[in-house]
Amino acid sequence: MLYTPHAITGATIAYFIPNPFIAIILSLVSHLFFDVFPHSNPNPIKSKGVGNLIILGEIVIGTVVLAAYSYLLSGKFVNSNYAMTIMIICGITANLPDILTGPYAMFRKNWFYSESIAKFQGLIQNHVKGYIGYTLQVVFISVLVYIAFLH
Repeated sequence: MLYTPHAITGATIAYFIPNPFIAIILSLVSHLFFDVFPHSNPNPIKSKGVGNLIILGEIVIGTVVLAAYSYLLSGKFVNSNYAMTIMIICGITANLPDILTGPYAMFRKNWFYSESIAKFQGLIQNHVKGYIGYTLQVVFISVLVYIAFLH
């Protein structure tokens, strides 16, 4: 999955789970669960040139979306700064397996077990054709956002 859906998933988990430790663990587990969900995304191991710029751009956009989403949801809490911080932490944690593959994907260096993590993730990915995979991710994000703002 792309960075943004994982980030929104993590933030939504933090929104609904009041215990930050459980929310962080569930955010990490959600990454693995949703990589099995049919989706499309560029392969960071095979990507070069413009492909890497697209990946970087999506991470930047996803980070901005995560911050804005967390800000908007955190307004419903008494301690909104704390809530927003936990939502952002969970959004980043939901991307942790992909973040940890970064050194291997970018430099072919096995730092922090990045090669093993990348190979494991390659085994659980459920890639489908682009138009189907990206559409499913948009629908998935839309459902999460709708449920969160409805609550």
